[in-house]
Amino acid sequence: PLAPWTASQKDKVSLSAQEIADHVLSLRKKYGCVIAEGVGGVCVPLNEKEDYLDAVVYYGLPVVLVVGVKLGCVNHCILTMEMLKQRGIEVGAIFLNAAENSVSTEVFESSWKEISSRYGKIMDIPHVSSYPMALGRLEKSLEIF
Repeated sequence: PLAPWTASQKDKVSLSAQEIADHVLSLRKKYGCVIAEGVGGVCVPLNEKEDYLDAVVYYGLPVVLVVGVKLGCVNHCILTMEMLKQRGIEVGAIFLNAAENSVSTEVFESSWKEISSRYGKIMDIPHVSSYPMALGRLEKSLEIF
């Protein structure tokens, strides 16, 4: 995988935040709902002047922030939330994504506590290879909603 701007340069095509936003909105109009995944983070450049946040501002829909749980994730979440706030972008939800056995329970729980104390309701995306564990974590997440 390549970053959007790198890929566009390699393929000799241009990317525009407005074109991305128009495409997202046309899909929303057609299907009623759309999930548009950002590639590499909210500040990833699309071209020499625009980043992914420009597209998000243009399409004006709430963001679901997915935070990969690992050392440094609280910092990543805070910085991303600040950037979204500065640009006036609504955050609909924060999801914590922890792959099975990727972090200790202590790192997961402390990250959950710190992020939820700052931003309120968050969701855990459980890894489904361990169904009973995943179900328990999902049930815990749903209790707060």
